[in-house]
Amino acid sequence: MAGLTDYHKTIVFYCRDFLDTVAEMPELRNENRALDSLITFMLEDPSADQSRLMELESMMDRHYSRLMSIYARRPDSVFISAAITRAESLRDMCAQAAGPGI
Repeated sequence: MAGLTDYHKTIVFYCRDFLDTVAEMPELRNENRALDSLITFMLEDPSADQSRLMELESMMDRHYSRLMSIYARRPDSVFISAAITRAESLRDMCAQAAGPGI
């Protein structure tokens, strides 16, 4: 498949929105930097394809894992709880959009 469909681009935009939400969390600095680079590439490069969606899924999984770790230290944070839910949903959307696994 050459390029991303409109649906795929919508997922990327949702991930960008998520990134904007968690951008100020110093605990996610490295993860955010990597996610920002991938999202920028996917939006600007017409050759981005489903393999990049798998990479995006992996990055959302890293965010999810890191947020779970942060939540273990701060279980009363509604913000972190909501971010975990969003990261998990976006990870699942990426997985479904990328197609069946091997």
